[in-house]
Amino acid sequence: MSFGGGTNNDFSSGLQTSQKSSEGPGLNVFDPIQEEPFRSKFLDLLRNYYRGTEFINFSIFKHDDCDNRKKANDKIEGKVEFSSPAEDRAFGVIFGMAIGDAMGGRLEFQPVRYHKITLKDMGNGPGGAFQLQPGQWTDDSSMGFCLADSLIWNKGWNPHDCMQRFVAWVHLGYNNAFRFDDQRGFKCSVGLGGNISMSMDNYIRTPERYTTAGDKNTSGNGSVMRLAAVPIYYHNDIDEGMKIASLQSKTTHQGDEAAECCRLLTFIIVKCIKGEKIKEV
Repeated sequence: MSFGGGTNNDFSSGLQTSQKSSEGPGLNVFDPIQEEPFRSKFLDLLRNYYRGTEFINFSIFKHDDCDNRKKANDKIEGKVEFSSPAEDRAFGVIFGMAIGDAMGGRLEFQPVRYHKITLKDMGNGPGGAFQLQPGQWTDDSSMGFCLADSLIWNKGWNPHDCMQRFVAWVHLGYNNAFRFDDQRGFKCSVGLGGNISMSMDNYIRTPERYTTAGDKNTSGNGSVMRLAAVPIYYHNDIDEGMKIASLQSKTTHQGDEAAECCRLLTFIIVKCIKGEKIKEV
């Protein structure tokens, strides 16, 4: 099995029981919701596996899809204009998630200080609790990219697929920031928080669409920080977007406050993508 660009090794070769045609929206990826025996095998392997990087090079997109990759890169680099102002803003939303995460990641798990801390750039070298290089993101963007992959691959919301991509990030390096960092010795995923850790363990033991870990007061900010793909994907259906925003929160956080914040932020981002004035939003 391959997410694209990955190599078959002893671990991933054990997952070759489920493949989708590369004629679809991406390369072969696991699709456990449709094949229960495969899902069980995937989870059984993870129960006995701690942390690795087997999926660090994997993507839902074709490795040799140079044309679409070039089109995207040309827009990112300003060589080609965006097709519309809304597309420009949508790019800003997903990049804003990663850039903000990369800046804040250098302060994550640092002692709280009650004086002003000003960040003017990404820094000049490795920094923070995770020794991040400038531009490297943490768990929030990694899970945000997993959420985006899941929406694209399934053409909509699929909680089992999304949750298994989250699990693949934690245990196998999927969508983490270290793929091109040849100087980093430890390339396993970083930033896993307490609430999400409980939900991951809960899912591996008993796969449910929405977490039963914690309680109705479990409302960390992780589900809000990874949200960007939802308002982008559903920018033409704000009601459905707000619904999915709440549901994706419930995969890792039982708390209603977190879910409602995701609904609110989706409402705001969709309005901004459409170019509505701030006062109106």
